[in-house]
Formats: sequence, C-alpha cells, structure tokens
Amino acid sequence: MEYKNIKCLFAIAISLMHTTLSAQSGQKEKDCWDTAMTQMDLTACAGQSASQADAKLNQVYNAILKEYKADTAFVNNLKESERIWGQLRNAEMKVKYPDREVGWYGSAQPMCYYLYLAKLTDERTKYLQQWLDGIKEGDICIGSVKLKQ
Repeated sequence: MEYKNIKCLFAIAISLMHTTLSAQSGQKEKDCWDTAMTQMDLTACAGQSASQADAKLNQVYNAILKEYKADTAFVNNLKESERIWGQLRNAEMKVKYPDREVGWYGSAQPMCYYLYLAKLTDERTKYLQQWLDGIKEGDICIGSVKLKQ
C-alpha cells in the first residue's frame, strides 16, 4: 500500500473517532475545521473533506447513470471518461506532490495533499452536475446534456 493511502486511511480513522466520541458525549457536532487544534487534526479534517468530495462525486455520477440509463452510448462513454479522469486525477496528484521521502514537504503536506485531492474532485463533480441540471434552451452545443426544465 502506498504511503499516501496509509495517510488517507489514518486521517479518515481519526475523523471517525472524533465524530464517534462527540456523538457519545452528546456534544453537538461542530465542523471539523472549527475544532482542529493540531496539525494532525487539520490533516484529519482535510482527509474528511477529500472523503466527502469523493462521496458527492459518486452521488452525482450514480444519479447521472440512473437518469441517462436508456442512452447506452452516453453511459458507456461516461464510464470510460470517469475511468480516465480517475487516472488523470492521480497523475495530477503526483505532479503536485511527487513521491519523496517522508517529511520532504513538511508536516502540513498530508493536509495539503488531501485539500488538493478534494479540489480536483469538486471540480469534476461540478462539471458532471450539468448532466443533472441541464442546459438552458438556445445553447446549440448542448450535446448529450438534457435541456433545463
């Protein structure tokens, strides 16, 4: 398993433990970023942001597949596009943060890594959202995107 994957799992585990402990103590759940006090906390928040961005992307992607299921050519192309986009995102992450020895980028690097991962994922989600929202009538370059209702 790559070092970055281990860090991601660690950050997610920390954020889940925090959420569980807060829920058990009856505290109202605050935003992770509001309560982060240490670099480890900030990294956990960033990991949580990346996980949330990925969950939102999957939600939008699955909604598109459901809504456009009758258009098999589109669905097949969307699946291929998403597969290739995942490869591009991973390559972009390696460009931004090439594999280096631990500590090369400083203690904030894991946080920055997850924030950039979330940013790229959010951009993809926003791009795909147009297939659910539709495009207003009059745009002659609508392609496979439905008309806005």
